[in-house]
Amino acid sequence: MNKYHIITLILCLFCLGGAATASPDRTAAAPDTQARSSQLKVSGIIKDDVGSPLIGVTIVVKGTSSGSVSNSDGSYTITVPYAEATLMVSYIGYAPQEIGVNNRTRIDITMVEDSKALEEVVVVGYNVQKKETITGSISTITTKDLKQSPTANINNALAGRMPGLLVNQFNGGEPGNDAAQLNIRGKSTYGKSDVIMIVDGIERDMSYLSPDEIETFTILKDASATAPYGIRGANGVIIVTTKRGRKGEKPTVDFKASVGVSEPIRYPDYLGSAGYATLYNEAMLNDNPSLDPGSASLFSQETISNFRRAKGDNSDGLGYNWDYFDYAFKPSILQDYSLSVRGGTDRARYFILGSYYNQGGNYKHSNSDNVNKFLRYNFRANVDVDATKRLKISVDLGARVTEYNYPGATAANIISLANTQPPTCRSSCPTTTTTSTRPISRRTAATCSMPTTTTATTCSGSSTAPASANVRAATCRDRSN
Repeated sequence: MNKYHIITLILCLFCLGGAATASPDRTAAAPDTQARSSQLKVSGIIKDDVGSPLIGVTIVVKGTSSGSVSNSDGSYTITVPYAEATLMVSYIGYAPQEIGVNNRTRIDITMVEDSKALEEVVVVGYNVQKKETITGSISTITTKDLKQSPTANINNALAGRMPGLLVNQFNGGEPGNDAAQLNIRGKSTYGKSDVIMIVDGIERDMSYLSPDEIETFTILKDASATAPYGIRGANGVIIVTTKRGRKGEKPTVDFKASVGVSEPIRYPDYLGSAGYATLYNEAMLNDNPSLDPGSASLFSQETISNFRRAKGDNSDGLGYNWDYFDYAFKPSILQDYSLSVRGGTDRARYFILGSYYNQGGNYKHSNSDNVNKFLRYNFRANVDVDATKRLKISVDLGARVTEYNYPGATAANIISLANTQPPTCRSSCPTTTTTSTRPISRRTAATCSMPTTTTATTCSGSSTAPASANVRAATCRDRSN
């Protein structure tokens, strides 16, 4: 009997375990049933602040993907998962809203215009216009975007900032000679195809304005936007507005100081004197197979061997091996400082700025440290005074002083010489007129005539280092014994 009792007890335990396992499933199903029973269908009408129905208003249950859109009569219907859900309502030109359902089945909504977006104005032609009424093709950026590019010329800072604006730098890139050419949607006229530049309502060049004095930068691109300028606006219009004080603004003092380094990303990597001499001999023999390998017009093997072991400046008497880019160019220092004061009361507003910009040159050897340098001083004072309720007085003062020093040769000439001058030449300075292609061999001696910016200096004999002359100084000749 004891055996049957034990079997019966085991069966009872299995039955109790199965009941305990099934019980949680039935308990978990209860909330789902409760959730389905708490769903609400909410409906209503969406109107603007004057009572007109709005079509296309988006209604979304916060935290879910459930949503709806208002119909042509402004009505909507949406199912919310629970009574305490929140509806998110949005529409272009109107302020977004969040509305709690709170167990309601009908909710009428009134949308309020977003005055901040609608009242934002853009300078168009000779006046300003609200964004909501603009029909022309216009692009605008602020001074925050311009400050991201630390450049002396504001034209260069515009590259890639605005759709339809083409920025091309055709100048050499020297300090003070690096202005980029601006075109809006290409060139639309023959002959002169420059865009019109307007600064605070006055047509003038804006290339060397300080970014810290600019409030907005706007380009007018199509015919409807440039219509106030007539046929001259065919190539587009650039409108610059400078900063001004604001009513009720507390005085704010801003100081900016930045220092940077300017240098090329990389230079060409050319053969040294040994490689140049070897290929030169090969080229000469290919042109004239009957040429004697021991000819004085070729580099001797001893000279080539000396080039391989030479330091490069002939201080060891083994010959020259110049890298002209390394010799002629160096990094330059950029300095930019500005101080401004901005504020206003109910009757008077003001903005005053002074800035200093200094860009050094990249030429390493010259007769003066200032042979290639650019300095710019900017001053601006914009003052607005409400003399009476009907009389407003504005005084805009803007000044710019620039100092630009540069060598007699252009950057293109100097780089061309650095690219083409043989590394075996005793001088580091090729000529701007005629450069000899004859090598310096064991039977010739080189003479280098290097005029500076003031006087002509001649270097000859067995000088062990290149003279520190202006890099425009330039000739290397051979003299046979």
